[in-house]
Formats: sequence, structure tokens, C-alpha cells
Amino acid sequence: DIPWYEDLVESEISIAYDSKDNKYLLVRVWTEDVTKVYKVGKDNKLEEIQMEWKESSIEKVRLYIREMKVAANGDLLFSQLGNGIVQYSPEGKFKSRYGGEREERFTVSGDNLFIIDEASSMVIVYDLNTYEQKNSVAYDNMTHDAVLTGGSEGSIYLTDRSGVYRLAEGGSLWEKIIEGELTSLAIPSMYFSGAIEAKPGELYISFADAESNNSIFKYEYDEGIPTLPGTELTVYTLNESSTLRQAAGEFQRKNPDTRVNIIVGIDSDSSVTKEDAVNAFNTEIIAGKGSDLILLDGMDIESYISKGVLADLSGAVKKAGEREEKLMDSAVNVYERDSKIFALPAKFTVPSMWIDEEFADSVKNLRSFAEFAKSNNDRQAVPFSSYAELIKIFSLSSGSVWVDKDGNLDEKAVKEFLICLKEIYDSGRKFTDGEEKEDERRWGGTDSRTQALAKSMSDASYIFDWAFGRSYGYSSNLKSYNSVNSPSLAIARRKGGIALPLPGQAENVFIPINIIGINAKTEKFDIAEEFVSVMLSSSVQNAKTYDGFPINIKSLEHGAEGKGNEDLYFGITNNAETEDGLIEEELSGPMPSAKELKKVMELCLSLKTPYVPDDTLLEMIIDETDEYFAGKETVEQAVSQIKERTRLYLSE
Repeated sequence: DIPWYEDLVESEISIAYDSKDNKYLLVRVWTEDVTKVYKVGKDNKLEEIQMEWKESSIEKVRLYIREMKVAANGDLLFSQLGNGIVQYSPEGKFKSRYGGEREERFTVSGDNLFIIDEASSMVIVYDLNTYEQKNSVAYDNMTHDAVLTGGSEGSIYLTDRSGVYRLAEGGSLWEKIIEGELTSLAIPSMYFSGAIEAKPGELYISFADAESNNSIFKYEYDEGIPTLPGTELTVYTLNESSTLRQAAGEFQRKNPDTRVNIIVGIDSDSSVTKEDAVNAFNTEIIAGKGSDLILLDGMDIESYISKGVLADLSGAVKKAGEREEKLMDSAVNVYERDSKIFALPAKFTVPSMWIDEEFADSVKNLRSFAEFAKSNNDRQAVPFSSYAELIKIFSLSSGSVWVDKDGNLDEKAVKEFLICLKEIYDSGRKFTDGEEKEDERRWGGTDSRTQALAKSMSDASYIFDWAFGRSYGYSSNLKSYNSVNSPSLAIARRKGGIALPLPGQAENVFIPINIIGINAKTEKFDIAEEFVSVMLSSSVQNAKTYDGFPINIKSLEHGAEGKGNEDLYFGITNNAETEDGLIEEELSGPMPSAKELKKVMELCLSLKTPYVPDDTLLEMIIDETDEYFAGKETVEQAVSQIKERTRLYLSE
């Protein structure tokens, strides 16, 4: 029973405890735009501490306190935007300031303050009585998710995706006490707080997902359980994949006796090229080795199928049916050959066009869109800055027809594509300087949840051109329901607009991603098949990993409900050059409604033509069409050069 809660329910509250279990409240009162601190006294009555706040160096914020902790000596420590970590006495008197302006992640234990310094991958230690730095401790695996919490006897815990680590008072070596990849810590859609020590060998961690479902997990030491499971399942991927990590986490929940070992070919910190990574992987495959499963994104899937590298996945699809979880036929059939399924995309993206409903019939395909652009050249038909950018956009909805069934360049299709693109380019080139536009907007927040959310909207740099009437439409490769956020705000401002498949030479195109396959020579086929089954299940497909739409129809419907969006607001800004000079434009408002998301779901269900982009072929086409788009060559000359340039590549 907490009688004070009702009075503060409209405020932002954080609770901290001192060593005697006294409660302190950090309260951001939005209606008054002030931050207050209370101690919970006898009979649960609030006693306000009169704080002598030091103003922040950031004027717009002035006084924004993110977090509070209580030291052993009773001092109050706060993370203040613009001031780093600030220390106050129990009576509210300012004592000291630590770290840089934006240092946010910290904890206290005993009379010491610990601050994460990302720039140096160190944890800096300060003495709260002398205000001096005592020492620093290296932590090489630093990520944006790392959280510090205080432990007993002056120790601290660092909780990260890779696990939970303990540092004894005065120590310099981290002891790993929980293996992240064997627990929910490694699941991308789960966002955690720091580990709280209850008693030796017992820890609690609070988790939340993107739909605001909260849980507390208990971890305890059991000497009878092996440090590592006895069975290992290996999965190879060229690049990191959130969906793959999600599947691995869910699989290990169901199969604690099996460890999923994800091997990443191109590590973000290494200098390994894609070619080197693929060659090394192929060498192992040819030798009859290699991983049990393969995430095939960026790899030559058709070659692997023809050479018998991949096993039949029909059993995994059947298991999904037995769970009454229907999969999208268009996705399941992408790599079906002779009634066998050799690879499955777990997700897909959607090349789309957003435009006023009155123009919908004018943008059914690439030819009709080119005619529309020529007839409406008072502004750009779709925002672009260069011919190369236009090729990249419309290759998504046209590239599937450029190579015939024998693997040769379809000259007629490429010629038609270039003619249409030049008409679109010529109609709007006067509005551009020829340089591709970079996304100059900056995203706030450093944690993985914020970064993943921002990344899912990163192709929205032109949304302002459509929202503020500088173009007739807007193109986007929708990566998830979250990608609808920006177009939804633009529609609200324009008071109209709908989403359509991106017009192209193919009809209703989708991009398969997170394509999983099983090594035909694995000795763990049954376990590998179960992993694929889990990857297709609702427990994985429902998760908001922002890297694609689910092929599981139940999950597609679940995402369209917009759970977790109900009370969220979103905003972006842009600097635009106008006749009156540089102005700031803003789009802000609530997240998309379930009604808006359902329309996107219907768009997804209408898709039928798969296309896996070929970046190498695309770059060759861009290189060989510079003179054509400059008006110095004919389309026949350009196609001839493309044919010659791509002959060897397509024959390999």
C-alpha cells in the first residue's frame, strides 16, 4: 500500500534505496517542468528534500535528471543531462561532479562511484569522500547495453548481452558468472536492467520487451549443471542478424541441453571482406565440414541448391502447420524445387511507394510511373538526388526480370528499365544537384532498443519532401511495421496518402531476408530442423527485431495490432533550403494506429514476386550508364556496355 503513488502517477518516478532500505524518490513533474527528490518517511509519508540544483549546460534541458542512486555514506548521486554524474548530500547540498557532460551509466557500491566511459572502454572509479579518481578497470566487450549495479562488500556487477560479470572491491579482473548466450540476455527483443544481488549465488534481472511486457528473471547457481551444454549446434552467417539471435535464444529456452554457436563471417571489428569470408566458408563446405545451419543472406543460394549443399526443409514447414501457424506461400515457395524446400526466408521487406490516392492508378508499373513523372514535372515524382539513386530505388521492383532463366542478361528488360528511368530522371533532375542525399538527422539515445528502432527508419531521409509538397510520392523499402512511423506522420500532415507496391517491371515485389538453410551433410539434422521450426514460430516471429516483416501470418496479424504503440509519440526534424533561407521542418505525433498498420499488412499479403538484390550487378549497371543519363550515349550503347561488363560475372 503506497498512498503517495496516486499523487505522482502522472509524473516520471525512479526509486532508490540506501543501505538501510530507506526509499528515495526521484520525480520528474512534467506539468511543472521540475525535478524533485523525496525521502519516504514514517507511515509512507513523503518528505521533500530541498535540492540546490546546478543548472545543466544544455539550455533546452536545463534540469533533466535521468537516474538516482544512494551511496553508503548517505549521499545522493544523479545522472544529469549536460552535467555528467553529480553528488549531493542527504540534505540536498551540492558536493561534486564527475565524468563528461553525457556520462549516463553509473552505479555506487560502498563509498565508490563507478562510471562507464565508452570512449576508452573503461569503468572509471571515484572515491565519494575525497572526490578523486581512484583507478580505472578495462572492459573490452563494451556495448551500448552494458549496465552497472552495486553488489555486496563493495563489489559491482556489469550486465551485458554477453553475460553478467562481477568485479570485487579494489579488483581489476571481471569474473563472468552468467553466460549471456545461454540466457535471455542474448535475445535482441528483450531489454534488461542490471543484475541485482539478493544473496550469494542468487541474482535477479528485470526484462521488458517492445510491447511493454515486463518480467523478472531469477538466476541461481547450481553446481550440478555443466558450465556448457553437452550438445552444440553451429549456425554460420556472413553478418549479424537480430532474427537469428532471437531464434537462438528461444531455441535454447526450449532446449537447455543444446548450445547454439553463431559464427559470424564478417565481424564489425575485423578487416575480412565478403569475398574472403565466403571463400573460407566454401572451403569448409567442399571438405564436407561447415556449420549445421547457414543463414544464406548475401550468399549464392542457387549455386548451393544446384550443388546439393542444402537439405530439404519441408519438415520444418510441416511442423509450423501442425502448430496451426500458417506461413506466407509466396515466401515458402521462393526456394522450392521439385517439391522440396531448400531454403526459407524467415522475414521479408517491402519496396513501397507512398502517394496520394488520386494518383494510385497512374503508378501501377514502371512505364505508367514514367508517364506520370513526365506529365507532372512541376516537382519530383519521387525524391532523388542522382541517377544512381533512382536505379537503386527501382532496381528493387525491377531487378528480378534483368536475368533470364539461363542466367543471361535480358537486354530487352534492361533497355526498357533504362528508358523509363531516364524519363523519370529528366522530369525531376532540375530539382537536384546530382549528389546523393545523406541522412543527416541524428537519433537520440545510445541503447540498443533506441538504435534498432532508429535503424529501422533510416531510409526515411526524403520523407520531408513528400510531407511538405516537394514531391508527388515517396519510396521506401519497409523493414517492419516500425518503418510506417514516418510515412504515417507525413500522411497526417498532408491529410492523405496510401501505400502501394513500388512500381516496377515486376508485380508486387518483396525482398526475402534472414534466409535459413540446413547443411545437407550435418549429423544433427533433427536438431537443426527443430531450430528452423523455432525460427518460424510465433515466439520468434512476433518479436520486434525491426529487421523485416514475419512470414508467419499470425505474427504478421499480431504486429498490425500495434501493441506497445498506444501511448507513444514520435517526432523527427529536418533542415530545408527555401527561398527564405534555411528552415527547420518537423513531423511529430502518435505512432501509427492499428487501422493504418492493417493496411500495410494487407499490402504484405498481396506480395508475390521475390527478388534478392544483386549488389554487384547493380553497381555494374550504375557504372555503365553515367554517359547515358548525361545524354551522351544512346540506350542501345549503354545496354551493350552493360552486357559486355556483366558477361563474365553472370556466367560464373
